[in-house]
Amino acid sequence: MNAKNYEIGFGADALIYAKSIALFGVSGDPNKKNVVGGTGILNNLRRFGYKGKLYPINPKYDSVLGIKCYASIGDVKDKVDLAVVAVGAENVAGILEECGQAGVRCASIITSGFAELMTDEGIEMQNNICEIAAKYDMRLVGPNNLGSYNMNNDMCGSTSTSLLCYDEMPKGSIAWVSQSGAICSSIYGRAMDAAIDIPIVLTTGNECDLESADFIWHLADDKAINVICVYSEAVKNRENFRNACKKALDNNKPVLVFKNGKTPRGSYACMAHTASEAGEIDEYTAFFEECGAIVLDSLDEFYDTANLLDKFSAFGDIENVAVISTSGGSGICITDCMVQAGMKVPDLSEKTKDAVKALIPSFASPRNPIDVTAHILRTIENVAEVGRVLERSGEVDAMILAPTTIAPEASITLAKDFVDIIKASKIPAAVQWYTGSGNMEAIKMIREAGIPVFTEYDSIRRAFMRRKQFFNKVNKHGG
Repeated sequence: MNAKNYEIGFGADALIYAKSIALFGVSGDPNKKNVVGGTGILNNLRRFGYKGKLYPINPKYDSVLGIKCYASIGDVKDKVDLAVVAVGAENVAGILEECGQAGVRCASIITSGFAELMTDEGIEMQNNICEIAAKYDMRLVGPNNLGSYNMNNDMCGSTSTSLLCYDEMPKGSIAWVSQSGAICSSIYGRAMDAAIDIPIVLTTGNECDLESADFIWHLADDKAINVICVYSEAVKNRENFRNACKKALDNNKPVLVFKNGKTPRGSYACMAHTASEAGEIDEYTAFFEECGAIVLDSLDEFYDTANLLDKFSAFGDIENVAVISTSGGSGICITDCMVQAGMKVPDLSEKTKDAVKALIPSFASPRNPIDVTAHILRTIENVAEVGRVLERSGEVDAMILAPTTIAPEASITLAKDFVDIIKASKIPAAVQWYTGSGNMEAIKMIREAGIPVFTEYDSIRRAFMRRKQFFNKVNKHGG
């Protein structure tokens, strides 16, 4: 816990929106630019186009990766927003003392070897660096974190190995705040594969000072961000977390929380991971619900849920859904999912059913769910017209298009048609495509067009259920 009681969010902006960064633990050895540590972070900052000022600190070198190197932070004439510290644990305190004297606003400590060791020495070292930082009103992130990035500002100050897989990173409107660093590498890689853009990832490690709440507080005001995701092992300052979530709710931004350490053994593992006392999961769930956050059951929920909330952020609550499927069985599955998620799949008026019936094969069903059968794929323009009939009817708030497995070449054509149909739709629309690998290229095309695509029935159920929960909280909060 920090040595002073700062106002929520104080100093956290120096990390999220850093305009100048000093780096400790850099090396002039070019072979180290792609490994963890200060050199890897410096390389990523440069590689992904950071436009702020960079100050590598190491008395052994005149330059690192072609950037002027300084012997000490005291030699830097400008004020520095963020210091990234990636040196041995025994050297961290001395560097923080120098940073404090130089007026650095915030320090992100990548180094491990503090309270997470669960030793008296590690705890004492962590308390010591907190006291040094408090003396200068310099905020700390970590220790034991993986770095952070905000690609909306072209700032990539992370050592995540997933970054080595990409030559460019997307901007977007989903932010991720996580106590775990390495798991974010996996999450980011999976999100990129699903064409889900997460431009802001902030890892907090042991949270000896700044906590998730401090970052949520600023993200709630960030006009570029629609959804805030949080991976939590423990919340130390409950009041701050509650206030940050309330601010996000005031701004109609969902906060999705996954709490780890659900079992006694998992709780013990949290102590060895980020020195976090995980606590009882039922008590935490009640607390998060009270804060107005949306509690997720698993990490897997983050992808589809965050993406749906993001892509549908311009639309209000959804009550009535139309399902347009090429399979009667698939249509029934999605109908059950929508009803279980808290919505309706209503029968259509006779007028609307007659209009739909005129567009689909005689052996198809115009009832909702609408089973157009696979035969209609020969006249895909009729699916678009069915969508327009539904829009004009005013009887539904959203549509789900649900094909099943088709030949790979045909699936590409269908994907292009679906993109055109959904882009032209005046009501929100998503795709549920329960299939195998042969249709994944088509699914990727739809996702890259910014359209939510679900490949599992349970994932669409959970995502729409979480969205419904969010609007229930918004309505209750507003009332």
